[in-house]
Amino acid sequence: MSAADRSWLLSHLHDLEKRYRELPEGLPRCVVHGDAWQGNVAVIPQRRPVVLDLDHVAIGRPEWDLIPLAVDRMDFQRISEAEYRAFVTAYGGFDVTTWPGYRPLADICELRWLCFALTKADSNKRAAAEAEHRLSCLRGDIPRPWTWSAF
Repeated sequence: MSAADRSWLLSHLHDLEKRYRELPEGLPRCVVHGDAWQGNVAVIPQRRPVVLDLDHVAIGRPEWDLIPLAVDRMDFQRISEAEYRAFVTAYGGFDVTTWPGYRPLADICELRWLCFALTKADSNKRAAAEAEHRLSCLRGDIPRPWTWSAF
């Protein structure tokens, strides 16, 4: 990572820390998964969902568990509006994208996804290219909707 990219990333992190401290009230704190996304739910043959990857379970803001799917809709358009609306309805009608704290949490989520790619970049050329692409997206060099790839 270049010195300029590292500097931007640290500045972005400090901005996100400030924005997180200023989050408005939301839903009552409760048990949260901490890494909720479609890949951490398996549907077994009896058609009952099984939640996987419980190492981030904690007491916290339930909005955090809603962010990844909302980001998939809003910033990546990986799911349709109808699919997102069905999710909101199933969750009791709370649409996290209308909550004033949505964007800071979405930005934190996207930073985490960039950092995951960065942790693999030294040993994986595809991860390095993807990390560079993700950083360009977060810096605003690439307009939304974004396309990020697995590596």
